[in-house]
Amino acid sequence: MKIYRGNRTSPCDVVVTVDGKPLKHIVYHSPTGFNWGYGGSGPADLALSILADCFSSPRPTLNVVTKKWYQIFKREIVASWEGEWWMITEDEIREWLVNKLKIQRREKP
Repeated sequence: MKIYRGNRTSPCDVVVTVDGKPLKHIVYHSPTGFNWGYGGSGPADLALSILADCFSSPRPTLNVVTKKWYQIFKREIVASWEGEWWMITEDEIREWLVNKLKIQRREKP
């Protein structure tokens, strides 16, 4: 099981790792890097990069899960992280997605 961690040592110094190694930044919205705690471009790239890594989808062919869900993951998870550090596991990410899919199925006519 992968473990994702973020640590902000200053407003401009953000480190995000997966299992202790740097998380690959998929630059899509934010050329300046990752961030969290709000709904901007840094959190969008963080959400995109976490889902891409979790669901093994290397750029440029991001898989359907990553493309469809990263903005929602950003709004519901990444934007809610407060403070200078956070941690989330692969299991927690997968559980979040399973719950979203269950809700989506119930809402379809």
